[in-house]
Amino acid sequence: MTHSRVPRALGATGAPRLVDPRGAWLVAGACALGIACAPLVATAPRAAAAIVALVLGLAVVVAVARAPFAGAMLLLVATPLTAGLARGSLVPVLRPGEAILALVLGGLALRGLVEIARGRRVAAHLRGVDWGILALLLTGSLLPLVSMVARGREVTQDDVFYATYLWKYAAVYGVIRVAVRTPRQIRTCVLVLLGMAAIVALVAILQVLNAPGLTGLLATWYAEGDEGVARSSGGSTLSSGFAVADVMVFALALAVGLGRGESIRGRLALAGLALVFVLGIAAAGQVSGFLGLGVGLIVLGIILRRLTWILSIALAVGVAGVVAFSQSIRRRVGDLDAFTGLPASWTGPSGRLDNLQTYFWPDLFGDLDWLTGVRVSPRVPAPSIGVDWVWIESGHTWLLWTGGLLFFVVCFAFLFGAIRAVAPLARVRRDAVGAAALGALTALWVNVVLMALDVHLTLRGSADMAFALLALALVRLPVGAAEAPERPPAERYG
Repeated sequence: MTHSRVPRALGATGAPRLVDPRGAWLVAGACALGIACAPLVATAPRAAAAIVALVLGLAVVVAVARAPFAGAMLLLVATPLTAGLARGSLVPVLRPGEAILALVLGGLALRGLVEIARGRRVAAHLRGVDWGILALLLTGSLLPLVSMVARGREVTQDDVFYATYLWKYAAVYGVIRVAVRTPRQIRTCVLVLLGMAAIVALVAILQVLNAPGLTGLLATWYAEGDEGVARSSGGSTLSSGFAVADVMVFALALAVGLGRGESIRGRLALAGLALVFVLGIAAAGQVSGFLGLGVGLIVLGIILRRLTWILSIALAVGVAGVVAFSQSIRRRVGDLDAFTGLPASWTGPSGRLDNLQTYFWPDLFGDLDWLTGVRVSPRVPAPSIGVDWVWIESGHTWLLWTGGLLFFVVCFAFLFGAIRAVAPLARVRRDAVGAAALGALTALWVNVVLMALDVHLTLRGSADMAFALLALALVRLPVGAAEAPERPPAERYG
């Protein structure tokens, strides 16, 4: 009788570890080194800072080339912490998160070149969702720029910057699809996403409670959100209450999905995280956040077939959260319009509806530009003193403004196509893949519903998480891995 070797990812008893150790130490070392060197890069003379940044960048590229999974982990850890940092604050032109993504892509490209040099075949296998993302890039970035040039409209730096947003999220999706290869790695990524979402939630909660020193720290390093949210709201490290609320909703679905296959102890831990995420939504202080929570709860209830039970529990927790953070919510919502019952910030003077009617809809609908789009930049200079920009605060208007009717159709075709791809996984699988699918399904439906109000598809931080979850749910696993059942919870936890 022969005995097979115990896989390296298993412990001495043969029970699988909770996370994949491959790449974990590289990520931990890179994060520790980056945190230690960040003050030096920010305060040192330009030449010294450039040398330190170059050494760190090369180290990341080499580490990712050696262990691609480390690149995925680095993105998932760094993005929630750096998404709100201002452009050019640490790296010229780029946001720190964009610089990290570029380094990870460089490492994967180096890995690919080495594989080709060794005579191995490197090929891309595209699925329906992949083609949908490519269609988004074409109709929401390339074609609008070409259209502007063809119609003699000046292409500004602003247009170019915002044309890269969709490419960034497509790159995040691609990195996860390429670098994550096993069920255990998917589980590791899910746990990291939950942990980082908890950090974002705790910072938001402490922010609205005016924790000593935190407000000054965020004001120094983190930019005010694109939508102009005041720093008194729970923008956390994402600098956007909208993005924080979205991340909390996605993380809540992720925790619930992962809990389906856990032991009692694991479910209790995930229940505690779920409570933190609901409080994080309240701390964000956004009406759209509570709407997103409602959408997420309906998705969870339908998939789990416990709609009434989930809504009842969420209602009780939500009321407690509203009471706890009533001051923050009051600051963001303001007085309700007596005629519409909607927040005055939506329908009042200089509110989102007034801004749309004054600055965007005349150009959009005046010359049939809704067919071809106006320009890529979703903002125009503000005429009032003290405000730099007026933003499009409607996802539907943004789609038509950017790429016209074609982009509008492609966007929703992509969303519904992705929903069809992940919904069966979310319904059937009870492992980390199923959890990622449930999180992705929730993110997709939140975008379908809330794009009527805001541009949720490209919110920094939440869009990164949505595309990462979609990629994790659709990772091409080795033959047999997708069908292999997980060990029972009692065996997993010893």
